[in-house]
Amino acid sequence: MNCAIDDGSMLWWIMDDTYSSSSRGGFSGGIGAPGSGGGIPAGIGQSGTSISPSFTNYTADSDACLVFLNAFSGEGADRTELSNAAQDAMVTAVASDCAKTIVVVSTESGNAIADVLYGEVNPSARLIHTIAKDEKDYPVGVCYEADCAFDESVYIDYRHFDKFNITSRYPFGYGLSYTTFTYSDIKLNSIDSAALNNTCPTGVPTLGSKKDLFDTVLSIDVTLTNTGDRAGAEVAQLYVDYPAEAQQPKRQLRGFKKVGLGKGEEKRVSFELRRDVSFWDGGIKRF
Repeated sequence: MNCAIDDGSMLWWIMDDTYSSSSRGGFSGGIGAPGSGGGIPAGIGQSGTSISPSFTNYTADSDACLVFLNAFSGEGADRTELSNAAQDAMVTAVASDCAKTIVVVSTESGNAIADVLYGEVNPSARLIHTIAKDEKDYPVGVCYEADCAFDESVYIDYRHFDKFNITSRYPFGYGLSYTTFTYSDIKLNSIDSAALNNTCPTGVPTLGSKKDLFDTVLSIDVTLTNTGDRAGAEVAQLYVDYPAEAQQPKRQLRGFKKVGLGKGEEKRVSFELRRDVSFWDGGIKRF
């Protein structure tokens, strides 16, 4: 709200069929849709409310529209659906009239998204799951039974999408920034060549496997550069690929680091890989 008042923006916020508004000057509430002449002139920071049959009365007159969606869930009360027809209809209706429609799916996101939209914060978060184009693209649905069969094995989330070459709406690890980054000079370094030459760990037994399963054997270095015109943070993500005989997913996340960089700054980022990038061989019962 303070940001909007400072730059003279008009805000309308609608919950159900009730809207409130605030502006630096001019129309700031009253009965009637924007532009209908029903508003009451008001001073800086004043506001008003009105009852309207539909929020679509206001979208066409707006420079940008934010649609906030949420789903009730919690301990002992899982969400009952992955999509909601009423919410989908609302987003479609708003977007059809408002060229700049932003959909926010979160809890307690109002303050955070305002800082991002006004440029006070440069976003750097990444998706922790894949957002599909269609609910049927996911390997399993919502299960309401006491006993549920999950037979997707290790092919969950992005691994499933990779396996079946399904194009997602937004992939796992996706995110945006007001600046740009480049990766260069990637180097793979051998730390323990002897361990790499052994097909299986050979150390003393310990919890989970042989002790040397958890030794660092490789490191990967890359130069990360902020090529944009403002400071920001990038989340560097490391994925590994296994040979065909391993019968493993095409790629698996094995490391990530968030790196803050000023305008034009570059940093060397390093990842270490342990022998736990090995896979379990059911035939010999070993990693």
